[in-house]
Amino acid sequence: MSRSRHTEAQMIAALKQVEAGRAVEDVAREEGVSKHTIYGWKAKYGGMDVGRAQEAKQLRDENTRLRKLVADLSLDKEALQSVTEKTGGARSVEGSYRQMKQEYAFSAASVDRNTDRDSPSTCSTRATGTRFGEGLPCRRSNKPSYQNSS
Repeated sequence: MSRSRHTEAQMIAALKQVEAGRAVEDVAREEGVSKHTIYGWKAKYGGMDVGRAQEAKQLRDENTRLRKLVADLSLDKEALQSVTEKTGGARSVEGSYRQMKQEYAFSAASVDRNTDRDSPSTCSTRATGTRFGEGLPCRRSNKPSYQNSS
């Protein structure tokens, strides 16, 4: 979804002008949008004041962030379960850690979080070049490359 050139306050001000009796076409021309955009704003922000609209936007942003987090953790959980199933639970945690790092090529921070290990976050793309082997790009560490070498 593209970013709006208008703030919530500008959108609500335009809607209040329409509610006051001005023609939708006139308000749209003044704002530099189509009349269909005004009707879209009305569907989204109709009856709200600026504070409630900003709060709704913050909630949408937080919801998006949390959905991404859940998706990421679900992938990590699935990878751990597949390694546990392959090994039959007989392999040590260290062996599972190495296998996951090689086979799934995702950051050690994800594995460390799930195995209670404390090692630097690295990203090995030598095995598959993708995260979980599904064509997703591998997560990179925020640390400079000289800190990633162990």
